[in-house]
Amino acid sequence: MDELNKLNKLNKLNKLDILISFNEVPIESEYIFGSCQKLKKFTTIDQMLALMKSIKKNWPNFSGKIIALHSEKLSGETKVNLESVGFTIVQMDCEETFVNRSTCFTYQNSSEFSLILDTDMLFLKKPLFDYSKDICMGYGGSFPKENRGKWKEMWDRFCKEVGLPSNYNDDAFKIYHTEGKEVYFPQRNNGCLLIRTSMKKEFLKSYLDIWNKIKQIPVGFSHFKGQCAVGLAYSLMENRGNLPVGVNFIGSQLPLDEKVILFHYVGANKGLTDELVKELVKEYFL
Repeated sequence: MDELNKLNKLNKLNKLDILISFNEVPIESEYIFGSCQKLKKFTTIDQMLALMKSIKKNWPNFSGKIIALHSEKLSGETKVNLESVGFTIVQMDCEETFVNRSTCFTYQNSSEFSLILDTDMLFLKKPLFDYSKDICMGYGGSFPKENRGKWKEMWDRFCKEVGLPSNYNDDAFKIYHTEGKEVYFPQRNNGCLLIRTSMKKEFLKSYLDIWNKIKQIPVGFSHFKGQCAVGLAYSLMENRGNLPVGVNFIGSQLPLDEKVILFHYVGANKGLTDELVKELVKEYFL
């Protein structure tokens, strides 16, 4: 209870902005920025509107800015629609790394902390963050059995490039969510990252250094290289921590349960067959 009271106090004292990188890509696009491919029926803009709706309903006292950063041309109608629900829209140039996520680190917001999110997420409860850390992330999920050998080979090579032990653990996410047990595993999911705003420049430099080391490694899963670079940069940060259990819950890994706070990959929870997920889609998207 003392720990919970401490977290509540920290969450009242610390100012937080939410930052999202996106672009207005066609629904038939091969890869939708920041989204799960099983949600192709919903555009990136649909996802952002659903995310905002979930924040207003389940985190009603959130008082920071919700900043959406795009690097390609945005239609006037879309800009008006996003601004009308509360987004601050900013266009920024970005280096070609992993989609346009680097804009979240170069954008100079004034809040003490920045919560960097993908678009395909829903807040189901108000989160409580540990603001004593400089950076917090959640574990990456497991890969299909038929790909695990190739994935481990790639991951081992990435870790060797930056001098980190691999400690490949395919069940790290599941263990943390079900048991609350932390394990050392540098692979992190890029969908949600809490960082002290003053550390963003330093973190971006580390991230880009790692990206430049690993981007030419000729192995599969190329679009995950950027996520791997972020996870490795996180693992080099001294004052790092895990996101709370239930924040950045990976819907493709476990069934939805009462511990879920921030639901990621909405629609990937056994496709759209899970009744709870169907209800969420109906409530926030339709």
